[in-house]
Amino acid sequence: MDKSKEAEAPVKGGLSAKIRKAERRSADWLEKSTKHYSKKRWGMLLAIFILLSGTISAMLLIGGLTGELDNAFTLQRITRSINAPSMASEETIRDGLSRSEYGNLVKYRTYLDSLQKSPAGLERYRQILNKHPGLPDSLDTIIKTYQLQFKSR
Repeated sequence: MDKSKEAEAPVKGGLSAKIRKAERRSADWLEKSTKHYSKKRWGMLLAIFILLSGTISAMLLIGGLTGELDNAFTLQRITRSINAPSMASEETIRDGLSRSEYGNLVKYRTYLDSLQKSPAGLERYRQILNKHPGLPDSLDTIIKTYQLQFKSR
């Protein structure tokens, strides 16, 4: 089958059909806008493309081998919220939870887990969840973050 007839056939389907249609439109536009280019001009454009891509690849390769790209990006752990309200009453800025606060959170999480073991406790657990949905998930997240904080030190 002739390729030109294949491209002109109506395209059926969902998103992939729209993508193919956009590809066809952009290919047609590129063909129209570059059909007057001579072989010499195409050769120059190809040479420029090869030089640019080769230069960038060489720079990345050399930078990777010499270690100059190791410090291109710095990662810093966020220790407190940027938009947190300032607390004038606190004299020192704390970095995370204290061990006693962490212990209290673990005890409370254990208490919540123990409530699920008896019918009366289960009712109390459901009341807590109705008033504070997502509380167990938040506690788990805080506890895991605290544990990761001390693993990284």
